[in-house]
Parts: sequence; structure tokens; C-alpha cells
Amino acid sequence: MTKIRERLATLALVFACLALTLAGEGPMLHDPDFHLHALSVDTAFDFGGWTLEALASKAAYGLLAPQRFMDDTTRSKFVLRYLDKVSEAQELTETIDARYTDFTVTDPAAASAAQQQALSDLRREIAACAPLAEAILGEQVSQVLGDDAFGLLDQLFPPVSGTVTPLPY
Repeated sequence: MTKIRERLATLALVFACLALTLAGEGPMLHDPDFHLHALSVDTAFDFGGWTLEALASKAAYGLLAPQRFMDDTTRSKFVLRYLDKVSEAQELTETIDARYTDFTVTDPAAASAAQQQALSDLRREIAACAPLAEAILGEQVSQVLGDDAFGLLDQLFPPVSGTVTPLPY
């Protein structure tokens, strides 16, 4: 009888230790990480989706290479116009942010509605121009690196490629 009691006591101690070390299966409602995740799940940055989209865009522009039909002057002007649009979008973003940080503005959304619409339109233009501008910049950087004897047999590895996107929220 004593051996049975000792075994039961040992099992009870083991189960008590396991119960103290195991975490619950449900969310810990007092955990700040749980609340942060619940608040940000709709606006979270999807890195996997972004990567697949960027790779598909690079593959399409790598195969089509529309920049090969442009001369150097046209390429340069296109990239400079693209960079001007990016700069304009940054200025609009700063203007909108200033409305939201100005305590004298009672309704910042209404006060910046025109700028937000302009920014939205500008971002669509930038998104449409970005793949071609990125391809041109990639070729220009590759050419400069190739001229300076980087790479092997006039081939750079890995090839120069980049994607410019707005920062995630």
C-alpha cells in the first residue's frame, strides 16, 4: 500500500510540474503582443506576398526589356521624371502629416483631402512607372560596374536588380 501511495504522490508531483510549465492553448488576453497583433493584423506587411509580386515583376520586365527600345537620353529623362514624382509624393506626404500634427486643425482628414487624393493619384503613376525606371537604373548601374571591371567576362553576378516601394506602415 505504501508503494502505491508513493507512486501516486510521484505522479501527482510530475503532473503538477507539467501543469505549471505548459502554456494555455488560447490567447493570453493580458499579453500586450496579443493585443498589438489583433490591432495590426489588417495593416500588417505581407513580406511573402510582396516578394512574390516583386519577383514576378522583375521576371516580366527581364523577359520583355522595354527599355532596350529607348535611347540613352530618353532613358535618363524617364528616370529623372520618375524621381521627380517620388520627390513630389514625399512632399505631399509631409504636407498631409503636418495637417495631422497641427493642433489647430480640428478635422485633419477633411483639411488634407485634396492632398490625399493627389497623393493617391501620384502613387498610381509612380507604381506604373516604377518597373521600367528600376530596369533602366539596373542596366545603368550594371554598365558602370562592367566598365570598372567588376564581374567575370563582362557578366555581373548576381545581376543588379532592385525594387522601390513605399515603406510599409
